[in-house]
Amino acid sequence: MRLANLNGRATLVTDEGLIDVEKASQGRFTSNTDELVAQLEELASWVDETSPEVTDLTTPAVLARDPGLGPVISQPRQVFAIGLNDRTHAHEMGLSNPTKPVVFTKFSSSVAGADATFLIPSPMTDWEYELVVVIGKRGRNVDVDEALGYVAGYCVGQDLSDRALQMLGTPAQFSLGKSYENFAPIGPWLTTTDEITDPNALEITCSVNGMLLRTPTPATWCSASVNWFPTFRPRARFDPATSCSPAVHTASGKVKSRQSS
Repeated sequence: MRLANLNGRATLVTDEGLIDVEKASQGRFTSNTDELVAQLEELASWVDETSPEVTDLTTPAVLARDPGLGPVISQPRQVFAIGLNDRTHAHEMGLSNPTKPVVFTKFSSSVAGADATFLIPSPMTDWEYELVVVIGKRGRNVDVDEALGYVAGYCVGQDLSDRALQMLGTPAQFSLGKSYENFAPIGPWLTTTDEITDPNALEITCSVNGMLLRTPTPATWCSASVNWFPTFRPRARFDPATSCSPAVHTASGKVKSRQSS
């Protein structure tokens, strides 16, 4: 399934059109995507059993640029990110490859929809495109071989950073420099795990000022998309609607003007 937050309502995205979840289910399921993430298995069963009709003929290609698209998860309880996870990015910054995942957080108030605009706070504002993993159920002390069972689905996002603020002191101010308003756009929708055979083989593209960029191959990642789970044991608890970006720093470059991500 593909689940979007369209004008604040949980919406299923199909090739034929859109389905308003709450209306189509006659109130059985909520219109809130944050709450619905914990019910995806039940929602999938309902879709298989009832084959609900589309309520809007908008296609995915048109929907992807709809200004009404909000963040798939609007109020995540936590936003974890894994830094320097691409060898090429580490090398361009003059840093060695980390032997353990480098974890930082972005404040949940920075989360925005995929087409959000943002103000550039300094000439050292930077962008990086990501694979975003959305957690679907609560867990602690999660092992790698069990990790995918806690994942609700995937989407793409940007990790925007004000490097001037981030590197202002010693040690660096990671969270502050990465948490301005709309500095964590995610979307355009969540794709559930049953549609993704291998999250580590996904290709992510990004267009900046007309230039198309692609994700380096997974062979350049320092840690695959589930291998960072043990890093949080027993330090953090995952809750439904937690957002994680394990493929952080797949590519980067300076923002030159006010942009949409």
